[in-house]
Amino acid sequence: MKTEREFGRMYAEHLNAEGIVNIDEIVSGSVDIPTGDYSEMVDAGIENPNAREYWAGYNEYVRGAK
Repeated sequence: MKTEREFGRMYAEHLNAEGIVNIDEIVSGSVDIPTGDYSEMVDAGIENPNAREYWAGYNEYVRGAK
């Protein structure tokens, strides 16, 4: 089963592939998990997805962590 961090990394990877990553915009925006990803996590069996873990995964990707 995927974790919140994995979903966050996948979201960052998707945005990067689309060429639309704007860190300043994301940082100043909401800290909520995007609705589509939240629904996918619930469908994957993650109860009450943790936004902190999701965005930690996002940051890992952005910083180049593996």
